[in-house]
Amino acid sequence: MAEAQPHKVTLTEADQWPQPRWMHDGSSSVTGPVRILYLAKKAESEEKFKTCLSQLSKAEKRFQNIQPWIAHLRLQCGRLEVKKDSESLRNLWETTEWVRQNPQWLTGSPYSASLREEYLEGLMSVAEGYAQSTPERAWTAVENLLALFEFLSTSEKAKILKLAGDVAQQLKNPRGALAYYQRSLDQEYETALAVKVQSLRKKLLIPEVPSSSDGQPSMTADASTPAEKELAQLLERMKKWGRKGDHVAAIVDGVRLLRQYPASPQAEIASNQVSESLKVVVKGGAQSKIEKVLRELKKCDGDNLNRWALRLFAQREYELAEKLAEASAEKLETAGQGARTLLLIAKGFVTEGEYNQAIKIYTRISDNYPGKDWAHEARYRLGLVKFRQQKYDEAKPLFEGYLANPNREEFRLSAMHWLWRSELELKSEKAATVAQQLVKEYPLTYYGLRARAELNGGQLEWSDETHAPLKAEMWLTDSEQQSFDRFKLLLQAGWLKAAQTELRSLPDPLSAEERLLRARLFAASMDYFTAIQWTQKSWEDNPGLRVKRFLPLVFPKEFSNLVETQSEKYEVEPLLVYGLIKQESSFRTNAISPARAMGLMQLMPGTARDVARYNRTGSVQLPDDMFDPEKNVYFGTSYLKRMIRAFDGHVPLALAAYNVGIGNMRRFLRGRDELSELGKKQTSHYLHEVWVDELPWEETSFYVKAIMRNLLVYRMLEQNSVGLADPLWAPVVMQTPLEASHPNDAKPKPGP
Repeated sequence: MAEAQPHKVTLTEADQWPQPRWMHDGSSSVTGPVRILYLAKKAESEEKFKTCLSQLSKAEKRFQNIQPWIAHLRLQCGRLEVKKDSESLRNLWETTEWVRQNPQWLTGSPYSASLREEYLEGLMSVAEGYAQSTPERAWTAVENLLALFEFLSTSEKAKILKLAGDVAQQLKNPRGALAYYQRSLDQEYETALAVKVQSLRKKLLIPEVPSSSDGQPSMTADASTPAEKELAQLLERMKKWGRKGDHVAAIVDGVRLLRQYPASPQAEIASNQVSESLKVVVKGGAQSKIEKVLRELKKCDGDNLNRWALRLFAQREYELAEKLAEASAEKLETAGQGARTLLLIAKGFVTEGEYNQAIKIYTRISDNYPGKDWAHEARYRLGLVKFRQQKYDEAKPLFEGYLANPNREEFRLSAMHWLWRSELELKSEKAATVAQQLVKEYPLTYYGLRARAELNGGQLEWSDETHAPLKAEMWLTDSEQQSFDRFKLLLQAGWLKAAQTELRSLPDPLSAEERLLRARLFAASMDYFTAIQWTQKSWEDNPGLRVKRFLPLVFPKEFSNLVETQSEKYEVEPLLVYGLIKQESSFRTNAISPARAMGLMQLMPGTARDVARYNRTGSVQLPDDMFDPEKNVYFGTSYLKRMIRAFDGHVPLALAAYNVGIGNMRRFLRGRDELSELGKKQTSHYLHEVWVDELPWEETSFYVKAIMRNLLVYRMLEQNSVGLADPLWAPVVMQTPLEASHPNDAKPKPGP
């Protein structure tokens, strides 16, 4: 027998990887032996589960190297078919037996975790399905489930143990059932099951085990200490003052409670009560009461001061919030918290056009906390205010000061951009140097692309510099080679999720070139989230690879039939929709955000329902409908069009509203006279783009610039050379050059 050797796999740029997209575009180009696999997967996607199972039965022996994946799909289709037709339960049973007879599939391989989950679900369906008619077979399924115990979550363990009890009951074994029910309760308490256990104990004449609901001994005597009594009295008195409408007195008692008993459980209640009373006092507007309340509040700890400052900030009571945040910042233990809240309040003043108030806070933070993160941010934001006030000579050194510290990355890009614009306004010869630095450090950002174009006479171009075709070697173990072989077969058949799983199991790339070539494999299998990350990492490691022919790895155009159809229907540029999908979901159909936004275009549940009402499409089933690419692109494009129309065709404002909500954006624009008519100005001159970096929502600021960047790159990839029009979001062919729209001068400004 030959000794095992490492396997060499050579990847080249010339490799043609299949990119099946039949599951999204209706094409049926899969031919050859793998067509059986394609037909099975297609039947599953169309919920034709019997057809799926029929095709898989033909594939099992032909494709032995992917039998675990075939078993996975057999379990899935079998389980779903049982829900439609209980007669198919035997088929599902046979599939679970097939997996049981191959225990090596369940551990140690890329497919193992996914197969275990499906096997678990299949066994549950078998046990439940046979519990009444054939409990012996159901018990065998239960035993197989219990063999997976180490892989289960607490909730899953409780569910399976409860099922074991149910099956034991059917087998006329009540004592065994009781034992499993009790074990289930030990994993996760369930009231209905506890009642069932109590009833079963009575039937079996087994005495109850004494316990309390919280597991603690009951207190039969009044154990209250004098301190506890005073605490209760203070809290009750607070509530009484609140009911009587004397909120100043309520706050006084609340502060006393918080100072004397800061670690008590009642402290949280008191803090919230103080916050509610403060809201009423501020709304009343009596200055003497407000001043008295502020004096009381400042006696408290920094955490509570900071909390109340944030509540006042949310009420747009910026001046009062500033006083509490300042008091918090003066306390050593909460200096950072207070300073950050002051930053937030200063941004609030900016949104109201109270620039002098903002300048005062930014200056104070910068002076009082040298070297701290919040001091550096304050300096950058002070520069933005000065730029807004057209005091470019004062803005310039503030941006330079921020950039002087190489460890400050958060606002480095924006600071460099506004330094460049300050130099332009000052007609400085340094402007071109700053622009060149911007292009070098941040080539594929909105600001970097604008600098590239303006340095090139207004034309955005990306040269595809001569670069030798890429080639890289992978060295794989036997098991890794098998994973790679499975990946190739699964990719060809269009089993994309399975292909991605196998691909992710391979060892990490050893060079930027290999990483980029591997990114092509992820793109082929429609995992653009990973493809984008890996491509960007390869560019960081080797900037010479950032050439035009690799840009589509980061800026793909998937779901083209859906995007083109809906874009035409709603008269929205398709490239803008692609740009939004890229930013929102990286083309992941089942993407869901922490805020519960769903699908390709990341629609919130409320937004999806609103679009359904607006378009009269009937009820919407969430989240399933938003995981359907066709419905998601329809809803998302429709909503985007509404946002564009709501802001007079001003695309960046529409994008901000899409992200943070139309109400928030309208309030933001109403806060200042200079922004109230922004939508109607229809210009993307930089003096009218300061608002993007003034937004109080960092995520939204990044979001708007990212999608505008995406739009420019997509246009550049289509047109090769794109002239920057004014506004930038206007159709590609425009008459008006960008520089002609300077608000202070109708003549074109000189280039840098």
